Amino acid sequence: MIIKDLFKKEIDRSIQGVVTIGNESEEQKWQELEEYVCTDEITKSFRTFFRKYRESISVPTEKMGVWITGFFGSGKSHFLKILGYILENDVVAGWEAVKYFEEKIKDQLVLADIKQCAKVSNKVVLFNIDSKARSDSKNRSQAIMDIMLRAFNESVGYCGSSPWVADMERALENEGLLGQFVSKFEEISNRSWVQTRAKALLNRDYIVKAITAVRGMSEESAKQFIDDQTRNYTNSTEDFAKLVNDYCKKNKTRVVFLMDEVGQFIGTNGELMLNLQTCVEDLGKYCRGQAWVVVTSQQELKAMIESTKAKQNDFSKIQGRFDTRLLLSGADADEVIKKRILAKKDNAVTPLKTLYEANGSKISNLILFEGRPTWSGYKDDEEFMEVYPFVSYQFELLQKVFESIREHGMSEGKHLSQNERSLLSAFQESAKKVADREVGLLVPFDSFYQTIEQFIDYDVKTVFSNAERRASLDAFAIRVLHVLFMIKHVKEMPATINRLSTLMVESINEDKVALKDRIYDALKCLEEETLIQRNGEFYDFLTNAEQDVNKQINNVPHNEGDVQRSILDIVYDRVLDNNKLRYENRYDFSINRMVDQESKGSFSQDNITIKIFTNFSDLHDEASFAAESAKTNAVVVDMTAGTYIDELIRANKIAIFKRNNSASMSASLTEIMSKKSAEYSERVKRAEDIIRQVLRTAPIYLNGIRLDIKEKDGRDRLTDALKEMVKQDYYKLGLVSYFYNDQRTVLEVLDEDDISILGDDLSKDANSAAYTEIFDKIKNDRSLGRKITVKGVLDFFSKKPYGWREIDVLGMIATLWKKNALQIAIHENVVSGKDRMFKNDFARKNGLDTMVVRIQEKISDAVLYQVKKIMLDAYGENLPLDEAKLKEGVRSFFERKRDFLSNLKVKYGAEYAGSRVAFEIYRDFDAILRSSDTLTVFNEIISRKDNLIDRAEALEQLESFYKVGSNQQQNYQDAVAIADWYRNNCMLNDLSNLEDVIVKINDILVLEMPFSRMTELANLVFRARDIKDAILKEKCNRTIKSLEQDRDAINKEMREALELKLSDDQKQRIKEKADELNHTYEFWLGSLVPTTSNMEAYITSSQTSLTRFKEFIARIIAEKNVGSDGAKPVRSKRVKVIECIPVANKKVKTQEDIEKVVKAIRDKLLSELTDNDEINLD
Repeated sequence: MIIKDLFKKEIDRSIQGVVTIGNESEEQKWQELEEYVCTDEITKSFRTFFRKYRESISVPTEKMGVWITGFFGSGKSHFLKILGYILENDVVAGWEAVKYFEEKIKDQLVLADIKQCAKVSNKVVLFNIDSKARSDSKNRSQAIMDIMLRAFNESVGYCGSSPWVADMERALENEGLLGQFVSKFEEISNRSWVQTRAKALLNRDYIVKAITAVRGMSEESAKQFIDDQTRNYTNSTEDFAKLVNDYCKKNKTRVVFLMDEVGQFIGTNGELMLNLQTCVEDLGKYCRGQAWVVVTSQQELKAMIESTKAKQNDFSKIQGRFDTRLLLSGADADEVIKKRILAKKDNAVTPLKTLYEANGSKISNLILFEGRPTWSGYKDDEEFMEVYPFVSYQFELLQKVFESIREHGMSEGKHLSQNERSLLSAFQESAKKVADREVGLLVPFDSFYQTIEQFIDYDVKTVFSNAERRASLDAFAIRVLHVLFMIKHVKEMPATINRLSTLMVESINEDKVALKDRIYDALKCLEEETLIQRNGEFYDFLTNAEQDVNKQINNVPHNEGDVQRSILDIVYDRVLDNNKLRYENRYDFSINRMVDQESKGSFSQDNITIKIFTNFSDLHDEASFAAESAKTNAVVVDMTAGTYIDELIRANKIAIFKRNNSASMSASLTEIMSKKSAEYSERVKRAEDIIRQVLRTAPIYLNGIRLDIKEKDGRDRLTDALKEMVKQDYYKLGLVSYFYNDQRTVLEVLDEDDISILGDDLSKDANSAAYTEIFDKIKNDRSLGRKITVKGVLDFFSKKPYGWREIDVLGMIATLWKKNALQIAIHENVVSGKDRMFKNDFARKNGLDTMVVRIQEKISDAVLYQVKKIMLDAYGENLPLDEAKLKEGVRSFFERKRDFLSNLKVKYGAEYAGSRVAFEIYRDFDAILRSSDTLTVFNEIISRKDNLIDRAEALEQLESFYKVGSNQQQNYQDAVAIADWYRNNCMLNDLSNLEDVIVKINDILVLEMPFSRMTELANLVFRARDIKDAILKEKCNRTIKSLEQDRDAINKEMREALELKLSDDQKQRIKEKADELNHTYEFWLGSLVPTTSNMEAYITSSQTSLTRFKEFIARIIAEKNVGSDGAKPVRSKRVKVIECIPVANKKVKTQEDIEKVVKAIRDKLLSELTDNDEINLD
């Protein structure tokens, strides 16, 4: 059976690959309608459009815009034409356009909407906007409206090139004169009006004469009309919308503008987008759904708006007008091809399915892409029948080829699409080439090259023309080159021999092994001719420019150091991706990492070392590797196998070439280097894969012996080798059996009050062996005269052969210190167990280099006994003889007593009862506590034995006296108070009865240690209080008597005055004054008690009141006498002599004291005489 006989339609018939708009022939319209395939996507778009259009027939709307989005070649232009055919519903080849879709569309609701829309009168204005645009259109803000106006004018029979001519025609037709005008013009000019109206100005005189003849205008007026139109013609979107609306009403029709490639025309021009928005807005406003605007674009409306926002225009309304948005992806292109090109005759179906059933397994094995199962062969016999002689994967892959060639600038761009247009052509041309072949043949993928060739640019074509002239390359090699070119930029199809063999299968009986061999030989030839490049298992087609770059890269000398560093990075950043070894899930060992002589990071003698040797080194046999491992105490790895160095050298050449040319790259070189950068990454990755594979079995040596490590992941093998090294080098690692988690656990040891919890016997401790090593290290350093610090201990035991963790060593030192096995001193001061700052610093590793570690010497029993006896004899403290407990008891006792003595000074100041002795005791205690070293403390106690015993009783007295609530202290304070009272009052009163007692009290108070005479002092205070109370009582009685006498004198003065011849008012005033004073005396007498202080003030106030009352009466009497004889009243004042003497001068012992008293009396009397006529002395 011949392949061409399988097809329902002639395979070599003419199919228009590119959709054109305008001037279609009847046959072309028929083919487009007949062969149009309504895919699911097309049907969905029909459903959306015709439902909205049908609704607008009965319900006016301003949402009359349709935005059709589709990439170049997605079928949007074809779809636009079909919409026009349906809406106009013209008869084509005997059928109305709608009838062609009755079988194509299965959805009856969609079909019903189509028929209803086609029933109404629709005027379709279909045009490609770019073809209608003038050369300067994009520079004009009204360009969209101008194009739509001209297209509309042309579609309704008026002049499409000159809007003013069309307006003239429209005006003449409205007057019924257009026919006469045309006839007259053609008569006068002997030319066709329709053919010459586009160049109306060249026929201006004929037009003037024709208008003058048919309208009766003067020639001058006609000329003026034409001149105005040509010079001043303007139109607005509003005028245009009204024009369309008038046409719809006049002709009872609807107008549909179908505008192709509007998005491409507008681009990023914000003014054009704004003009489109205004046109659609005004058409919606005036026509109310009678006029529709349908446009196509390669971008969605939202994306178009975003791209034109630079001018800050408001495009919010256009989104509302273009309410209907359709997306044509062209994803169903294979369905179109199957129905238009590959549809089979009924009698061909069964033979093809039978052929597949017989060869299905064979075909499945032939058509197989690793990593891309969806591209493998045929799904079933039905699919085989539908696509034969092609293979299912070819539809999707060829689309990707078209897309990649166009995107990477390898074609003439606008002529190559990835969907229906080019796919139709490609599959038809490929089918035509095998049309006369027998069934059983399969179309190989390289057969599509013929369709692509006409679109690719010159640079690529020359590669093939040059290749065809080379004698080493046969036709098959050229076919392979075609395939490599086509899939060059298809990321889903990296070119390997397996994939190439699948792409080039030509028959269901293909020998694929032989085919692979042929392809391999062809690839070798192509590579030798530098037409392609091999990158691992992948092959890449090279353009001329890429070939030149490859040659230059090949000539670049590589940098061996860079390559070694790349190996370093791969091995130690990606394979063994840690600079530390985790051992027993607890220890971390830093690693020196080397490749040949290059080191990754810093090198330290304290680290474990791994050295990898490559072909760059001088080591190449087992003996040299073993010797190197023993000499350098390192894990040595023989990594001389594998081709990773070749990959890294090529990558290094690429990097150097790129670096050398980075400053002067052309656009084409930049693109090539972008690919080379990808190649660089691929080669480095491939080198990594090879290195990983090599390390699975690479020989590994340690201490002169090849280690027996089985094949497995390289990281695990290297880790095993390093662990073996740790096991051999750090052989004392296992001495530590008890571990400390963190600084908190160390701090807990330092703070532990109950030492027994930490264990009493060091020999039974889990870390006893480690303790022995620590003791030995400290003893050894001491024997050499060296001081060792905590940091020194940590550093020493972190190295070989120990490798102990710092936190564990820190915890062991803390334990030994807490158990008094070790002593720690800072600046020669031994730290105590209560030093919080030290504990915090120790646990946090602060200042460890200042903490000197010493072994705690054992204190003799004789010393312990002496201290215990002193504490018992002096203070009655019966402390245990155990060193630690004795030390703790001693420190606790002296700290407590020292704090007591310190608080006395804070509370009572520098001078208080017993202060001197207290200070001496404090000084002894402070000296004892100054050191935290136990032996030093005990020696201080022994050296101060006599002081401690002699002053023990004094300490007891101090504690008894100054304890809270002490009666002795209260009695002492009472004695001080009564002595102070006596001292302050002895000059004012006769206190001779009290003087002897006070002398005795003061004798006790001045003692440094008065505490033994507290009983005597209490008796003296009691006697002094009795005498004081009697004195105060007698004084109180005298004061009361004096006040009573003064009160009586006031009343006597009042009675005598009232007997005088005074006015009633004067008598009343005297009486009221006397009553007021009597109330005052009543209060004074009621408040006086023996304990009242300053009784003299009462007497003074009383005498002053009496004197002033007498003066008050004298003034009242004087009021009566003034005017009778004109005599001025005498101002008189009574003064007590005792009041003239200051308190400090009332005890006279010397002549000087007498002079002071006399002077005070004289000064007082002179002062009073200044304001009075006379002074009466009492």
